[in-house]
Amino acid sequence: MGWLSHQTERERQALNQWVFHTYEVLLSLERVVGFLNEAELDHAEILFYGDLSRRASRETNIARAEILIYEIEQLVADNPRQGERVRELKRRLEARVAAMRQTEAAIESKGRAAGLRRFREHGLQARQAVLEALAVVEGEERLLLEERLRSVDRLAARNRVLIVIGYAAAFALLILGFGLIAQESVARLRAQREAEAYAREVEDLYNNAPCGYHSLDADGMFVRVNNTELSWLGYRREELVGRMKFSDLLTPASREKFQDSFPRFKEQGRVADLEFDLLRKDGSILPVSLSATAVRDSRGNFVMSRSTLFDLSARRQAEAERARLHEELQRRAVQLEATNRELESFTYSVSHDLRAPLRAIDGFSRILVEEYGDRLDEEGRRLLGIVTDNAFKMGRLIDDLLAFSRMGRKAIAWETLDMGALAREAVAEVRSQFRAEAEIEIAHMPPARGDRALLRQVWVNLISNALKYSSKREHPRVEIGARQEGAETAYYVKDNGVGFDMRHYDKLFGVFQRLHSHEEFSGTGVGLAIVQRIVTRHGGRVWAMAEVDRGAEFCFILPVKEALHDE
Repeated sequence: MGWLSHQTERERQALNQWVFHTYEVLLSLERVVGFLNEAELDHAEILFYGDLSRRASRETNIARAEILIYEIEQLVADNPRQGERVRELKRRLEARVAAMRQTEAAIESKGRAAGLRRFREHGLQARQAVLEALAVVEGEERLLLEERLRSVDRLAARNRVLIVIGYAAAFALLILGFGLIAQESVARLRAQREAEAYAREVEDLYNNAPCGYHSLDADGMFVRVNNTELSWLGYRREELVGRMKFSDLLTPASREKFQDSFPRFKEQGRVADLEFDLLRKDGSILPVSLSATAVRDSRGNFVMSRSTLFDLSARRQAEAERARLHEELQRRAVQLEATNRELESFTYSVSHDLRAPLRAIDGFSRILVEEYGDRLDEEGRRLLGIVTDNAFKMGRLIDDLLAFSRMGRKAIAWETLDMGALAREAVAEVRSQFRAEAEIEIAHMPPARGDRALLRQVWVNLISNALKYSSKREHPRVEIGARQEGAETAYYVKDNGVGFDMRHYDKLFGVFQRLHSHEEFSGTGVGLAIVQRIVTRHGGRVWAMAEVDRGAEFCFILPVKEALHDE
C-alpha cells in the first residue's frame, strides 16, 4: 500500500512538472505575440509614414521573438508533432520578416506606392500565416494543459483513496497517509502559487500591451478586454464585459460592416486589417484596424474571438493632412500652369514683335552696304558689319526663344520610338556643320515612349553640343548609347571636348546661359534649356557630368510608366 502511494506521489510530482512546463510554453507564446505586435507597429510606422528610425526597434523585437520561438522549440522537444508546429511557426515568421524587408526594398527602389502594393499582395498574407501558426501551437498547449491538470486531479484522488484504505488497514499507515497528504497539499499549494504568478505575468502582458485586445463570444458580446482598449474607449471593464456588444460601440456604417463580416469570421476563423470607427464613451470617434483569430473547442465549435486593435488616429490625421496638401498642390499647379501659359504667350508675342524692327535693321544695313558702301571708309564698313552680324545673332536668339516657347505648347504625340534610328537621323542632320573627321560611335539602344519630333530635337541639340565642344580636339570623338540604371534606361551623349567646371552646373540648363564665350564657341544658350523642357514634359529628367578639359557626358531618362499614363 505504501509503495502504491509512493508511486502515485512520484507520478503526481512528474505531472506537476509537466504542468509548469506547459505554463512556461504558454507564457513564452504570449511574449512572442507581444514582440511581434511591437514589430508590426514599427513596420507600420516605416511603411505608412516613412519613419526609418523605427527599423532598429523592429529588428530588435523580431530578434526577441525568434529567440523565444527557439526556446519554445527546445521546450516541446518531447512532443514531435508540436515540435513540427513550432518549426512551421518559425518558417512563417521568416517569411513574414522577408516580406517586411522586401516591402522596404520596394519603397526604396520603386516608391511608396509599390511598397504598399507589395504589402497588400504579400505582407498581409505572411502576417496572417504567422498568427494562424501561433494559434495552432497555443491551442495544442492549452489542450495539453487541460489534460495534465485532469491527470493531476485523478492522481490526487487516487492517492487520497489509498490513504483512506491505509487508514483502515493500520494506524501506522494512517499516520504515513497524513504525512503524504500534507506533503501533497504543500506541493499543490506551491504549484498553485507558481501558476498564479505565471498567470499574473501573462495578464500583465495582456493588459498593458501597446495595442487593444478583446475577445467576443458567438453573439459578439465582450468576454475579455485589456486595459489599453478600455483607456482608449473611456469605459470601465464592468461596463463592457458581459454587458455590451462590440456592435454597440460602432458608428452606423461600421456596424453594418461588422454585421456582414462577423458571421464569415466565425466560419472562416480569421480576419485581418478591417477598419472600424468606434464611439468612445464621450461620443468622439476612435478609428481602429482590427485583426482576429477564432478560438475553438476540441470539437471545432466557435468559443470566442481573439482580437487585436491598432489605433489609426495618427494615420487618419496624416491622411487628412496629405489630402489637404495634395489639394493645395493641385491648386498651385493650376495657378502655375496658368502663369506658364501667360509667360509663354508673352514670350512668343515679344519674340514675334521683335522680328519687324530686326528685319528693318538688317534690311537697311544691306542697302547701306549695296548702295553706299563705296562712300564709307574702312572703319564705317567695319561698324556696319558689326551691326549686320549682331542683327543676325539677334535673329538667331529670337528663333531659339520662339522654339523654346513652342516646346511648352506643343502636345505630345506618344509612340514607341527606335532611339538608335533617331540618333542616327540627328547625326546625319548636324554632322555636315562640323569637322568631317569627328569619330561618332552609336551603340545599341532600347526603344522608348515619346514624341518623335521632340525627342529627335533632344538628340540634335545634344549631339550638336558634343561635336561643337570637341571640334578643337585633334581627334574629336562622340559616343552615343544607353545603360541601365536600376529599373530605368539612361540615354547618353559623351564627348572628349573642353568640358566645363561643375561649380557652374546650376547655369547649365538655363535660357541664354553659357559657360563659354561666343568667341570660343558660337551659340545662343538655348539648346540645353530646350532639351530640359522636352525631357521634363515627358516625365523624365536630364543631367550632366564633366571635368574641365576632360570632356562631358549628358544623360536623360524617359520613365515608361509615366509616359503610358499620360497617353
